[in-house]
Amino acid sequence: MSGTASKGVAKPLVALATATALGFSPAVHANNACSTAAQVGADLWKEYDDVVKNVGCVGVTGAAVVGTAGVGLLQSQKIYSKCMTVADDADQATRNMISNWNDMVGNNWAHIGPRSLPLGETQKGTVTSRGTRLYITPAPVTGALHLNLEKVKFKGKTTVSVCTFGPGSDPTDHNVDSNEIWSFTIDPGPQNIDKTWSKTFPAAYGHLVAVTFKGKSVAKSMRYELRAESEPVSAVVIDGSAGSGSTNYTIEGGGAIEQVARKIGDIDVTIQGSDKVSGNRAEGAVGAGADGFLVAGELPRITLENPANARILVNGQPYNTVVIDGSAGSGSTSYTITGGGDIRQVKGSLAGQNVTVQANDNISGDRAKGAVGGGLDGFIVLGELPTVTLENPDNAKVLVNGEPYHTVVIAGAEASGTTGYTIHSGGRIQQVSGSLAGYQVSIQSGDKVSGTTATGQVAGGNDGFVVYGDKPEVKLDNAGNAVVYINGKKM
Repeated sequence: MSGTASKGVAKPLVALATATALGFSPAVHANNACSTAAQVGADLWKEYDDVVKNVGCVGVTGAAVVGTAGVGLLQSQKIYSKCMTVADDADQATRNMISNWNDMVGNNWAHIGPRSLPLGETQKGTVTSRGTRLYITPAPVTGALHLNLEKVKFKGKTTVSVCTFGPGSDPTDHNVDSNEIWSFTIDPGPQNIDKTWSKTFPAAYGHLVAVTFKGKSVAKSMRYELRAESEPVSAVVIDGSAGSGSTNYTIEGGGAIEQVARKIGDIDVTIQGSDKVSGNRAEGAVGAGADGFLVAGELPRITLENPANARILVNGQPYNTVVIDGSAGSGSTSYTITGGGDIRQVKGSLAGQNVTVQANDNISGDRAKGAVGGGLDGFIVLGELPTVTLENPDNAKVLVNGEPYHTVVIAGAEASGTTGYTIHSGGRIQQVSGSLAGYQVSIQSGDKVSGTTATGQVAGGNDGFVVYGDKPEVKLDNAGNAVVYINGKKM
């Protein structure tokens, strides 16, 4: 067998020192398909553990997850989350693993002859007769993994197996767990020369990945080109425990999707028999439980049939959709979205609406501004629910997470005296504090929200609410002692 990398000759891996010399005994848990690379994976996790401690992104006894980083990792990988999610640390750790590649000494890999599989490089080689060729990433993959394999020449039959290796249940014990995630046979003969096999694996995130070729034809060869690349990955949780009923959901518009059954962040997610994943689309339903997915590529579009019965988390952050529907009015209006989190404008389908991006739309941090006439603008907000303000409320309607969105301000500061109030609505009511529709609002101890009704009292201050569903009705006990604004319009 022979093999080269397109960026120069790829030297065979020289083995690590023996497990005994390193002072540990890797506990290798591998199925038969992954057994060839299992020892290499165990040794590499030990080396990675040493490297990242020198980089400083993990302590001797592990480090806490930084913010929401690493929510898509297995529990056993969490101590390395900063090393995999903070760009500078991840790059430095990978560079150090690659530079140590040929300095690893010992004889425990001599019979395997593994080769490095660095991301973004094309590996070229030939599997001869019944020989074996093994490639493995030199460090854990810091995103989704995309593999592309092409049969270039010759007629030999070859089997291909792709395995992931995680650090096992306790990475401090330097054990390793394996999982075969893809396998197929390259048939013999010339008819499939130039054929390619391509697949993306979101759940490879945080794992070492090995590709093993095994020749199955005596005196025949198969020449190939293999390329591995990393893509962004998002961890999506549909959490039904946040509501009192059930809801169907769809996830689409991103890249490849893999459903997982484990813990994402601090939420246990499961797989139900009715859940379906096909390419870049997933659909299912949640009641009191939670479903979880890893999605490669762009941020996906997520829709709940009954938004009140579940919450959506993406990379640990609440996921909200905002649609400004200018087709609902007879004129135009400018709008402002503020106070949520990371805002991303999108075009195409969002929450069942067809939205576009206009030249005058502008996003800066957690603030978006634009205008609509007869069309619709759409945004995804990662973080808290934003505040949406329309300059001309009669000329558009706002949908948040697929539900009609209304703001209510009881402005006691614009009158003298005290008044109680009652808000009735056909949907959910949420009291807010801070800025709402251009007013500073606060929450007092006597204010109450129960289902679709809110009650309270103002005396020189302002109370504010966001209402989902039908336009609310507001009644004041003393009408002259406050002013009511719904969607920014004085009532």
